[in-house]
Parts: sequence; C-alpha cells; structure tokens
Amino acid sequence: MLLTIRNALHTSRLREQRDHLLAEVKQRYRMIGSDEKIQNVFALIERAAKVDSKVLITGESGVGKDLVARAIHYNSSRTEFPFVVMNCSAIPETLIESELFGYKKGAFSGADHDHPGRFQQAHRGTLFFDEIADMSLMMQAKVLRVLEDGAVTMLGSAETRQVDVRLIAATNKDLQQEIENGNFRSDLYYRLNVIPIHVPPLRERKEDIQPLAEYFLEEICRVHGLSQKRFAGNVWPLLQNHNWPGNVRELNNVVERAAVLSFDRIIDVALLREALQAATPQPPAAKSTSREQTLEEARAAFERAFILKKLNEHDWEIIVTAEALGINRTSLWKKMQMLGIKK
Repeated sequence: MLLTIRNALHTSRLREQRDHLLAEVKQRYRMIGSDEKIQNVFALIERAAKVDSKVLITGESGVGKDLVARAIHYNSSRTEFPFVVMNCSAIPETLIESELFGYKKGAFSGADHDHPGRFQQAHRGTLFFDEIADMSLMMQAKVLRVLEDGAVTMLGSAETRQVDVRLIAATNKDLQQEIENGNFRSDLYYRLNVIPIHVPPLRERKEDIQPLAEYFLEEICRVHGLSQKRFAGNVWPLLQNHNWPGNVRELNNVVERAAVLSFDRIIDVALLREALQAATPQPPAAKSTSREQTLEEARAAFERAFILKKLNEHDWEIIVTAEALGINRTSLWKKMQMLGIKK
C-alpha cells in the first residue's frame, strides 16, 4: 500500500514537472501580433494542431516559420513527444542521408556505433524540415518514399523500421517556381502542401512592431539578468519606418543590442538608431599607415564588407547568400575562410 502511494506521488510530481516544462516552452515560443494577417496565421496554427496533416510554411527569412512549426507541435496531441529539426541548408549533402535515416555500426568508416536518424528521433512526435527547398532531388525522392511507406532503413542495414512522424516543412523560396526550374519535385510538393501557411513579413504588419519589441525587451532583460528596461515614448516612428529586411529576427537582434548596451533603464531614439546602423556592417576604414593601400587590399576590404552585408541580410544562410552573390556555396565558404569571416 505504501509503495503504491509513493509511486502515485512520484507520478504526480513527474506530471507536474512535465506540465511546467511544457508551459515554459509554450511561453518561449509563443507568437505575438494583432494584425489581421498574423491573426489568420494563428487561426491556421490552431486548426493544424488539431489534426496530423502535413504543413507547408512559407515566408521570408526571419519571419518566424520555426515558431509556427513549434506552435503547431506544442499545441497538438504530440506535444509530449520530440520536436526534431532538420535544417536542410545547414547540413552538407554528403551527410544529410546519414543524418536523416541514421546508420548502423560499421556502415562506413568512423561509424563506431548505431546512430538513429531524424525520422527515428522524431517517432510519435514532429519532424520539421527547415528550408526544404535546399534539399537535393535525390534526397527529395527518398523522403517521398518514407512519406508513402511510413518506414525508414538505416545506412548499413537491410531492416525496415516503421516510424510515426508528423511532418512540417518550411521554405523562403517559391516552390512552384522551383518546380518549374527543375529543382523541386512536384509530387513531394503536393504531399507536403496539405495545410499551407504563409507568414507575412514584418513590414506588412507594422502595428505589431511595438508589442513585439516590448515583449523581446522584457524577455532579453529576464534572460540576461538585466534590470527591467523600457522604451522612450518617441522611439516608435523610428522602428516603424524601418523596412526590416531581416523581419522579426532582425527586430529581436536590434532590441537585444540596445538592451545590452544601454546603461539607463530607458532606451531612447539615439541608442536604437545606433543599434539599427550596427545591423548593417559598414566597409572598414582604411588603416592609417605610412604607405597607401594597394588595389588588391582595397578590393579585399570591399569584398569582405560586401559579403558580410549579404550574410547579415540573409541571416547567415550560406546557400541563400551564395545565390544572392551569384556564386556557389563552396566558393562562398572559401572566400569566407580567405577573408577571415566568421559569425
């Protein structure tokens, strides 16, 4: 009898801890906005969370596509199971298959243990494909096969394993155009595009800038252990007139920069203007030396500043930045190494 009571108390404590952690996660990833466009997004999130259908989230970099995916997961029946992220633009093509499907010990040189892939890690939960348009056609075909069969095969194994996974995908590209260009499979697109959700850019929902900035400031002060700060009443025209190419992510970074650098409890226009200017790197001034700068040095300085500017504009997404620069991903990596560019 005593053992039964102890087990019941232990189970109750675990349930309380779980509920507390879930509440913290939901608070951390909650979305804010009263604009009609973002309210439509909230309504779609609520509907998507009630079913297991696949979701395709579109929108520019920095709008919060990952927040939409998390909001769907944490408000669904799968909330107690893993939310696993697969960033298709961040993992090299040579590694993506082993990361996605896993591998058995001895499958290849260096495989000294069994490693479950993202599909297995997300069993009974949600697998989020971020920037799915950057996935190669070969991998798209393999993902399509998993969606059709509901099973995966680890590298180095002949055994097929069933997986129960809810799939959510996101991209900042026009997939219809990618299909026309031969870069994305139409059959995979139609499989994914069951519930489409488009997240609007921040410049199209400017009335949300103030509540977002105030929320970010409160959270940043709490996380960094800073005394609570507030914005001066005259800062809002400055923030609302900014175009926000980096969207909500850029706003968060600007607020964090201003909060950390501010010695006062009130963040004024001058400090925010500095924070906004710092978001766009300026070409470094030529060093004062006894000799003039050579053409090669001037070219390298300009190239470094220009690449940094483009990286910041595209949130350091290598593939997207390389496309904007008109070069391939490998060339961009080499230039970053040569010019000493690090995040």
